[in-house]
Amino acid sequence: MNARDTALLQAFHASYSLEDQRRIVSLPRKGIIPLPSNRLNAERLFRRLEQRLERNVALRHVYHDHVLDYIKKGKVEIAPSEEGTADKFCLSHHAVKKEKRGEAKLRIVFDGSSNEDHAPSLNDVLEMGPNLPPEILATLL
Repeated sequence: MNARDTALLQAFHASYSLEDQRRIVSLPRKGIIPLPSNRLNAERLFRRLEQRLERNVALRHVYHDHVLDYIKKGKVEIAPSEEGTADKFCLSHHAVKKEKRGEAKLRIVFDGSSNEDHAPSLNDVLEMGPNLPPEILATLL
């Protein structure tokens, strides 16, 4: 690992904490790049998701159950109303359905690359950390 990767890992370990049996860690940022509100884009993507779910009732029920489970477990929070959202970044999401052996599985994907026009996305402002799993070839050898 190089010096940058080592510094990122040290920052990760320094920010790591446990709260109510949940692991909390700060996201490593690329300097001081402002992350503007993306509320309009997130709402547009949410309306598109709602239209898709209206056409597929079974998918809507499963998606609804998954989202409620995320909320109950404290993994996500409901975006606040319009007031006071000038400095908030909303992480849009959508459903990915995968069929394997005749069984359909659904997962929710959060889109960190979504952004407003001419504004950075969440992925743009976050550092990419080191590849922590050892290379498979080195492990096999």
